[in-house]
Amino acid sequence: MQIIRHKKLYLPAFSIIAVVLLLILLVAVLTYRTLDHQRKTALTFLHSQGVTLLHALEAGALTGMLMPMWNEDSVETLINEIGMNKNIAYIYIYDQSGIVIHASGILEEETRSVWRPEIKTAQQVVARLRTFPVR
Repeated sequence: MQIIRHKKLYLPAFSIIAVVLLLILLVAVLTYRTLDHQRKTALTFLHSQGVTLLHALEAGALTGMLMPMWNEDSVETLINEIGMNKNIAYIYIYDQSGIVIHASGILEEETRSVWRPEIKTAQQVVARLRTFPVR
């Protein structure tokens, strides 16, 4: 009777499979972390652009108020000119009750704002991202 010895191939095969699965898991986790970091970086960039836009609007309004011909229509003109930028979907300014007092084209004035966040301090900046269909 001849005894057939089985070679121990199972251990190397299982270790290769385990290493491959571990590498796949590592790549998946690192990809997720990188994508999450990129998303946060993009949102931070957009937020800083929005704050810069608000400061520019405020500076333009304050500078214009020093001019003798400045009136409320000048604010509307300033908002419409800034709103013409291809990277800006719309700008609207509303009062404490949510009534839109100035808008850059899309929204009608004197209408109630659909999206009105709760403002807790005078320095608070609130933003929202909205995806529009590609034209």
